[in-house]
Amino acid sequence: VSTQSTGMVYISIVSSVNKQMLTVLKSLSVSFWRRPTLMQRGHKVRPKKIVLDIEDLEAEETPESLMLASVSGEDTKDRTDREIVTPWLKFLWETYRIVLDILRNNAKLESLYQDTAQQAFAFCLKYKRHTEFRRLSDLLRSHLLNLTKNQSPHQTIDLTLPESMQLHLTTRFAQLNAATELELWQEAFRSIEDIHGLMSMARKPPKTSMMANYYQKLTQLFWVSNNHLCHAYAWYKFYTLS
Repeated sequence: VSTQSTGMVYISIVSSVNKQMLTVLKSLSVSFWRRPTLMQRGHKVRPKKIVLDIEDLEAEETPESLMLASVSGEDTKDRTDREIVTPWLKFLWETYRIVLDILRNNAKLESLYQDTAQQAFAFCLKYKRHTEFRRLSDLLRSHLLNLTKNQSPHQTIDLTLPESMQLHLTTRFAQLNAATELELWQEAFRSIEDIHGLMSMARKPPKTSMMANYYQKLTQLFWVSNNHLCHAYAWYKFYTLS
């Protein structure tokens, strides 16, 4: 399914729910629709190479950085590619962050919140965005903390519901997979803690396939940390569930 058609389905579903949410979804869709246009303008644009040169997408350009860029050995094509790709990447990252912040406590659009989070993980993974991945994980962690601590009659998302818990677990496993693939082992460990905390709150045990993936990622984490005993036990649990 194309991104454009997916975006239109989201818009049609929530158009009667909230006009503000409709605006948010349009912004998210536009961020994807702009991509082919920008890439075509740049012909053989190399977005991954350009993104790797940018340490922080939220950092603003300073006079010093502009002067250094003008006298660098970067050829004209590379500079043009950067001017085309960088604004789109910054816009896409900001869109993910803002949409997640707005939808964090909306039960009607809870699945969209989780889908957006997983798309943001895929963005960080594709373009090797370590800094943004850490910020994204912290943002989701703060949202979850607010959900668990600030239970009130006005709270729209109920984590005791199996559907909501399953959505949160699926997103945290996507976070764990991305962290291990990016080799951000500290973030992977924190993701494991997030998953363990959610599982302790769940009324039903997670799916067997999820638990197998959980222990498989633990084997990688324990191996990197030279914790061989736990590494062996994680393999044992993985093969028991497989």
